[in-house]
Amino acid sequence: MSKTWKAAESRIGVWLGAKGIGKSGRLPLSGGNSGVSRGDSPHPTIFNECKRDRSYHVVIKQWLKARDACNTNVVPIVDLGEDIIVFHNEDAQRLVDGCPVKTLSYLPTKPPRALTLFKNTVKIKEESLLDKNKKVTCVCLVFHNHRGFWVIMYRKDIKLWWECILAARIERERLLTEESLTERHKATRELTSG
Repeated sequence: MSKTWKAAESRIGVWLGAKGIGKSGRLPLSGGNSGVSRGDSPHPTIFNECKRDRSYHVVIKQWLKARDACNTNVVPIVDLGEDIIVFHNEDAQRLVDGCPVKTLSYLPTKPPRALTLFKNTVKIKEESLLDKNKKVTCVCLVFHNHRGFWVIMYRKDIKLWWECILAARIERERLLTEESLTERHKATRELTSG
């Protein structure tokens, strides 16, 4: 696995509020080898899977067209129909920050599913390897020629998803602060004992 891809997984994990080793947002080992989760991030409530975009995805084309047409960062969310919705992380951030999403209907959450990407389509399949303890499943589609990434998930899970992100981000900050304080105490003890 390339360092660039590991960095992308870590960046997305941090954005979701996952706390890996140190300041990382990813697990050191992929799949079930980590013993923590089969996902890419050690997130308490979100099963996160990052996928590479080998083809020029239709969603990305639509997003870029909409952005160019608007000449602004306020970009429409791309809806693929049925129950699947795709966000660019810039747009998703607005939801996380509490932007009203009254137009979206929230249905009871079903068991998690995996969203698998096949060239220019998004298909849903049941996946036995998913962590059933997670509340939400999302797949992050990475586009290499752009800094951002796309989050693909069920429409009904949006509210729960951003609530989980907010809670995880607060917890991540708490853990990082605790680690920082522990390191300071260690350094102080070493100085005083030396």
